[in-house]
Amino acid sequence: HLSLLERAIAASSNGIIIVDAGEPDRPIIYCNPGFEKLSGYSRDEVLGRNCRFLQGPDTDRALLSKLRSSLQAGTEITVVLKNYRKDKTPFWNELTVSPVRDASGKLTHFIGIQNDITERVAAETALAESEEKLQAIASATPVPLLITRVEDSVILYANPVLGKTFGLSSEQLVGCKKIDFYANVSDRQQLLASVTENGFCDREQICLKKANGSLFWAKISMRLIHFNGQEAILSTFYDITDRVEAEAARVASEAKFQKLAANVPGMIYQLLLHPDGSYNFIYVSPGCRELSELEVEEIEKKADSMWSAVHPDDVKFLSKSVAISAETLEPWKYEGRIVTKSGKIKWIRGIARPEKQSGGDILWDGMILDISDRKQAEIALGESKAALIQANQELEQRVIERTEALQRTQQMLWLVINNIPQFIAWKDLDLVYLGGNKNFAKAAGLHPNQIPGLTDFDLPWKPEETEFFRACDRQVMETNTPKYHIIEPQLQADGTQRWLDTNKIPLHDNHGNVVGILLTFEDITDRLALEAKVHASEEVFRKIFEDAPIGIDLANLENRQLVQVNKAYCEMLGYTESELLGKTFIDLVHPEDIEQNMQGALALERQEIRSYQVEKRLITGTGKIVWANVTATLIRDGEGKPIYNLGMIENITHRKISEAALQASAFQLRKQATQLQQAYEQLQQTQTQLVHSEKMSSLGQMVAGIAHEINNPATFIQGNISHAEHYFRDLIELLNLYQRCYPAPEPQITEKIEELELEYLKSDLPKMLDSMMMGVKRISKIVLSLRNFARLDEAEMKLADLHEGIESTLLILQHRLNQDSQKNRIEIVKEYGEISKVNCCAGQLNQVFLNILSNAIDALKNQQQPRMIAIRTQLKKAELETKSDSEIGQCDRVVICIADSGPGMTADIRNRLFDPFFTTKPVGSGTGLGLSISYQIVVEKHKGTLRCISAPGQGSEFWIEIPV
Repeated sequence: HLSLLERAIAASSNGIIIVDAGEPDRPIIYCNPGFEKLSGYSRDEVLGRNCRFLQGPDTDRALLSKLRSSLQAGTEITVVLKNYRKDKTPFWNELTVSPVRDASGKLTHFIGIQNDITERVAAETALAESEEKLQAIASATPVPLLITRVEDSVILYANPVLGKTFGLSSEQLVGCKKIDFYANVSDRQQLLASVTENGFCDREQICLKKANGSLFWAKISMRLIHFNGQEAILSTFYDITDRVEAEAARVASEAKFQKLAANVPGMIYQLLLHPDGSYNFIYVSPGCRELSELEVEEIEKKADSMWSAVHPDDVKFLSKSVAISAETLEPWKYEGRIVTKSGKIKWIRGIARPEKQSGGDILWDGMILDISDRKQAEIALGESKAALIQANQELEQRVIERTEALQRTQQMLWLVINNIPQFIAWKDLDLVYLGGNKNFAKAAGLHPNQIPGLTDFDLPWKPEETEFFRACDRQVMETNTPKYHIIEPQLQADGTQRWLDTNKIPLHDNHGNVVGILLTFEDITDRLALEAKVHASEEVFRKIFEDAPIGIDLANLENRQLVQVNKAYCEMLGYTESELLGKTFIDLVHPEDIEQNMQGALALERQEIRSYQVEKRLITGTGKIVWANVTATLIRDGEGKPIYNLGMIENITHRKISEAALQASAFQLRKQATQLQQAYEQLQQTQTQLVHSEKMSSLGQMVAGIAHEINNPATFIQGNISHAEHYFRDLIELLNLYQRCYPAPEPQITEKIEELELEYLKSDLPKMLDSMMMGVKRISKIVLSLRNFARLDEAEMKLADLHEGIESTLLILQHRLNQDSQKNRIEIVKEYGEISKVNCCAGQLNQVFLNILSNAIDALKNQQQPRMIAIRTQLKKAELETKSDSEIGQCDRVVICIADSGPGMTADIRNRLFDPFFTTKPVGSGTGLGLSISYQIVVEKHKGTLRCISAPGQGSEFWIEIPV
């Protein structure tokens, strides 16, 4: 019975130690394997020491003081401390210390139960951080959210996505009684009852209905919260069915493999031998630690560490066996010795099956077992009879001493069993309980003395739980195979339903026969609840993050590099997620917008502002520009410390394009409303920017439209001035007739004549009519010039008079030639020869004349008198510089020469004159396109030539030759 208690303590997953209360430093006199596994220290390293070696610099000193006070008082205490293992890794330790007294009540020992709750603490921390993240993006979440008051179910908040999901607006929902979205009324009642009782309700698959009556399935998560000082329920709706099933399958598969690998005795491995003789371990199971005292990472990183552990006398034999297996591809079998880090010599047996890979590598799947006990037994068999007798005598003495020691410690072992936080029980082959500890009896609602003789049918478990327990126990004993970490529910005596992590281990007699089963149960209800909360919270955050219709990113605060981006952000910028991760906003933002973005980012990191919003340009993966409205804020951890920069990016490119188009349209309307002189200037500015013939056609349509709009009222005025003049003369004759017939009019008429200055009107009005007629004729002439210049009706090749085009161009530039003073006036010298009409695009050649004449005027701007531009035209024969009268009939080209008396230009400038975007004018005064466009029109369109003759101080001449 005492041996059973020892095995139960040794089988406990909790660390258990016993310290001597009579010694000043309270040294450890016992520790179970669970404590060795928990702390990383061996039994020899622990015994005789005070357990403060587990403490670290950040262990809570207040709790340590409280623990010391309890020890001095001899009372029981439970504390949670941050401790450190031998390898310096931290873990959270739930420590329960209980005093042990002898029959007289004297304190003799303390029992310490150590429970690793690191996962639970991590889960609680993760839950707090996850809630902070959710709060930071609540306003931008695409997940339907609903907040209702607990008292009367009035809707306090509904986000737009909820309204869209159910076919109602947020305004229709807020302030109203909660609308019944549930297809089955009982579902709603069950959820409300569950959330009222537990404070939350998760993972319920519910059939919901929209406002139009259509049904859909969703997952609902409900939480009791405080909203604006009121007790309320937060509900979120989302579909996670496929993902939960896939995740559950993945976790179950991974857990199953890890449990299998961790519980198989010895070391499982995969070894890959390369053709060049090098090798490495692809996989090593955790059993390598117990076998060779080497860590998994050490072996996988440096394969020679395992080879170096081979005993020197066995290296040659091992190498030969591996080489034979690699050559023949026969199974590898080996027995030999290894030397562990601590100097222990162990006998091992290795078996593996080789398989040749496609690239020439050889892969061994194998296992290495510790056979030291067997080897030692074989060695012991060869010893002499005297040694066996002596050993038997010593063994008998040790048995006597051990029996006495076991009798002394029997009470101690029972105290340990009853103070373990796990439930422990054991049964015989007939599934009858032989005993159980205090915690197991408490769960069953009994005293430990009442447990022996009972079966599961006598305990408060549910019938289906009882059947499952007995079937599982029977299978463990029949197969003689332990089962670990079985997650199962169990109804307690107090009526509560708890979840247990169960281990079932077969018990053997001295002959190895199964005689019963040992059961250990750990209550993991709270841990599962926390894990469910964390999983649900993370799933909501991930769902919001991934499925948001706008771009969302998370960036480090240290280097501002992106660490997470959603699908919408990748699609907006044309990058994959892997391409974006590691980039900073400097890599993506247009250079002109970086400074503005940097100012907001620095202010946010200094916590001068809670968030900022900015419109900026982003550069996509293809080099395109995307306008984005960026809202940035900080994500904080559970302690309020900023950890990430959260950015929500809305694509506003279409809005920007619309704004630009609206501004361009307004500007165009203002241009059409200006005076004729402004239209000329706009025409000149627009003409310099046109590169393609379609743009010239648009310019011609605009000029022709302006000419038409001016010509209509001008024609109307001109047509009516002559009639007005005749009517005026008739009225004057009538007025003169009245004056002759009535020389003495009434006083009132006399006063009115004097007031109106009738004689002045009679002499001045004809002059006004003449002036109006001159103005109208001037307008008609300007309109004609505009129409000739635009040549809208001559967009294609057609015979045209080039002199007419030159004159129209000069008329357009007249305001720049006839300056206010004689000093600034530019003289135009025309030397027109007799030329024939040319088959050409007249409108495009007019553009060439305008570009060259405009450049000549600009060159004369700061030039002293004489300021002169000479225009010469003539016919010539190709390859001939001059022509005689006899050669006129053979001429096949029209030559136009435009020369100015400006400062001239250098050879370098002259060589680059027709390059696109090359200009010598100040920034903002020229585009550098005029002469480039002119060259294309003359050379490419009309198959002619355009050349420049110039030198510093000698002016410039442009020669244009167009085939007739």
